[in-house]
Amino acid sequence: MRLPLLLLCVALAPACGKIAFDPLTDGGDAPPQIPAQPLVWLPMDDAGTSILTDATGHGHDAISGGTSMPQSAPGIHGGAAHFDGDDFASIPYAPDLDVTTATLAAWVKLDVQPADYAEIMSRQFGTASADTWILGYRDPGTPDGPGAPYQVGWQTTDSTSIVPVIGVPSTADVNTWIHVAATYDGSTARLYRNGTQIAAMPLTGTIVAETTRIVIGAADNTLTTTPDEYIKAAIDDLQIYATALSPSDIAALATP
Repeated sequence: MRLPLLLLCVALAPACGKIAFDPLTDGGDAPPQIPAQPLVWLPMDDAGTSILTDATGHGHDAISGGTSMPQSAPGIHGGAAHFDGDDFASIPYAPDLDVTTATLAAWVKLDVQPADYAEIMSRQFGTASADTWILGYRDPGTPDGPGAPYQVGWQTTDSTSIVPVIGVPSTADVNTWIHVAATYDGSTARLYRNGTQIAAMPLTGTIVAETTRIVIGAADNTLTTTPDEYIKAAIDDLQIYATALSPSDIAALATP
């Protein structure tokens, strides 16, 4: 998604504070226990199959797609899903995915520096090249994109299009597990890397409602059923919350 160039990026000090681990299931692959529980949690331990199971019990399983479907790879916690640049996974629409505030989070290990826009997760707005929200990497060829910086974008009821927040370059993060997260609380959009806030900007309204799917590892920016903006990376512990987590909660999620 080609985003506006007029941006406000504010670097802030690291958040601190660790929250104790408390598995949500009998398995050991679980995020830290925090006040809010995820709406979607894909541990990715079943990558290489047709379904990536949602461990929350909400039924938001992701359907594998693309040329070869995401394959199994070593993860930060157990297994991960490896996306090789021509595959993706998608979570079908459900009414409870229409949240007004949100947190998006995942562990990511890039294969290579993105050469274009590349998405960790996204949701299309309408049927053309617009998004309800995206979390990923900006095109390194844009004026504000050297180093393929992290970016999050939200479209709200107070904005006429998606509003991006751009963080630091991802140049040094190839072949390294990095925790990427973003929150929107109704007044501020924030972007985090490894539990530290790296950018923020004011934003108001509620996240626009849609009936589109959530895409993992790519974006729906065309009028066809084939996504684009594919990522070449392993992804683990992808989570979506229906609320904006606190800085200390984000720091806890970013603890390996």
